[in-house]
Amino acid sequence: MYVNNRNGTFSDQLKKTTNQIAFSGMGIDIADINNDNLRDIFVLDMAPTNHVQSQTLMASINMPQFDLLVNKYDYQAQYMYNVLQLNVGNDKYHNIAQMAEVSRSDWSWAVLARCYRKLS
Repeated sequence: MYVNNRNGTFSDQLKKTTNQIAFSGMGIDIADINNDNLRDIFVLDMAPTNHVQSQTLMASINMPQFDLLVNKYDYQAQYMYNVLQLNVGNDKYHNIAQMAEVSRSDWSWAVLARCYRKLS
């Protein structure tokens, strides 16, 4: 994730703002999902929706490679799940995909997030 510095340059903000990301991000949308005037980020991966498929169709995480990327090369932790990054302010995001029950959606290629507005 690169943030526009509004001076002709961009800053790599991914590791500074999130704790983990999707391993094979397929689609992304940015919207204010909880009406707090902060932009949230939803990234789709390819996580099967049931246990049998997850054990037979998808490769398991390669722990030595994960350790190499995260601990030696200081890359962001990546997991094979959808990521719903809730913007909590101060340039920080929390992944709430598991809590929102949207962490698994099989082979999904695009996401359409909606902004919800309170009706008065």
